[in-house]
Amino acid sequence: MKGSIERVVARYLSAGDVVPFGGKPKSLHFVKIQGVSYSLSDDGGPLGSPEEQAEWTGDARVIRGPGAGKFKYLWVLDTDRKMVAMWRAHDGNEKVYERASGLSSKLVRLDRRGQLNRVDHATFLIIRRAMEHEANENEAALKKYLIDNESDMQKRVNLLTQRYFDEQVLPDIERAISDVKKGAVPFGFKPHALDNVERQKMVYVMSQVIAKKFSIPLVEKYLASKGIDLEAPGADIQAAEWAVHDVTYAAYDNYLPPRVESTD
Repeated sequence: MKGSIERVVARYLSAGDVVPFGGKPKSLHFVKIQGVSYSLSDDGGPLGSPEEQAEWTGDARVIRGPGAGKFKYLWVLDTDRKMVAMWRAHDGNEKVYERASGLSSKLVRLDRRGQLNRVDHATFLIIRRAMEHEANENEAALKKYLIDNESDMQKRVNLLTQRYFDEQVLPDIERAISDVKKGAVPFGFKPHALDNVERQKMVYVMSQVIAKKFSIPLVEKYLASKGIDLEAPGADIQAAEWAVHDVTYAAYDNYLPPRVESTD
C-alpha cells in the first residue's frame, strides 16, 4: 500500500502539477551532457540490480564501455509532459519510457537518494538526443566488434537466417505495415504514453509477426534443413539466437520511423 508521500505524488501527477519532491542529498555520480551535470543512479529499474543482471546475463555477449559501473543509469522526469525515461548512460540504451503516474513510488525513492533529474520538456529532448547519439555510436562499435570476431559458421548462419526472414517473414511484415499506413487498427492494440500512435501500431504488428514466424526454434529447424548442425563439435549452440536477434533489430531499424516529439 502506498504511503502518504506516494499518494501525494500520484495525486499531483494526475492533476498535472509538478511532482512535489522535497530536498535531496547531493549525488556523487554524474554524467555531463552539453556541459550540464545529471545525477546517475544504481537503480536499473526493469533490469534489476547490477548483481541480478550479472546473474541472468550468464555467458551472453556483452561489451562494457567506459563508465559501465554500478552507477550507470540516468533517470529523467519530464515535468512538462509527466513522462519518465531511463537510459544506461554508458551506452545510451533506453530501458524505461512511460508515464510518471505509473512510477510514483520509484520516483520518490530515486529523489530521496539524489538520483532523479527533473527537467522541462526542452531539456528532456536534449538529453534524449544525446542518449540516442550514444546508443548509435555504441551499436556501431558493437557491430564492428561482432563482425571482426565472427566465425565462418556464424557468418553462414547469419546469411541463411536473413534469407529465411526475407522469404518467410518480411512479406507478412510489409503487408501489416501497409495496412497500418492505410489506417487499420490492429486487433488488441492499445496506444500508450505520448509516442506517435502510428509508430506504436507498426511496432505492435511487427512484433506479432516476428513472434509467430521468426522464433529461434523455427530458424534452427530451417538451418538444420540447410545442413547446419548447431550441436556439432566446435559449433556455437547460440549461433541461431545471435542471428535472429541481429536480423530482428535490423528490421525494426529499417521499417520504424524515428520517434518524434515536438517541443510545444
